[in-house]
Amino acid sequence: MDMDMREIADRIEIPATLARYSSGLDTPGRDFNEWDLAFAPDAVFVNWNGPGSEMSAEEMKPFLTKDDPVYSHQHLLSNVLIVSLEGDTAATRAEYLHVGVHRTSDPKKANFIFKGGFYEDELIRTPDGWRIVRHTIHRRWDRYEVIPWPPANTTWALTDMSLEVDAANGVKA
Repeated sequence: MDMDMREIADRIEIPATLARYSSGLDTPGRDFNEWDLAFAPDAVFVNWNGPGSEMSAEEMKPFLTKDDPVYSHQHLLSNVLIVSLEGDTAATRAEYLHVGVHRTSDPKKANFIFKGGFYEDELIRTPDGWRIVRHTIHRRWDRYEVIPWPPANTTWALTDMSLEVDAANGVKA
């Protein structure tokens, strides 16, 4: 397969755009500056709140910031496949694994989130680089479990959030 320099650059830049989505979400406190670099202004999220649901990227932000500061998670993307790349449009498919924890209304409990599936994205080339215009989530499975908080016999710190967790003494902001 012969590729010109533009296609080679596109095949590097497109996965980097997908990574900005995950990185922006996974940064403690959210990094919407990074996240915004992944999306076109009119981007649409499909299936976020169930099959057939649609929300704009801007509508997503309040939803994504409603959680408390202990909310910590990771979106791990793998098997990123560029399904099509034609001119200024592209389509991708990427497997995801989402693991997270956030507190409940009970200060001694937290929700443990573990889910997986795949994303299908439609992208366009803009003067500022590749941007997602449609982000479709396909969940294959998920698990939610209430766990003790903080975890027993654990001392750790979420230094990026200036938050310390000590099993004996609880959360110290």
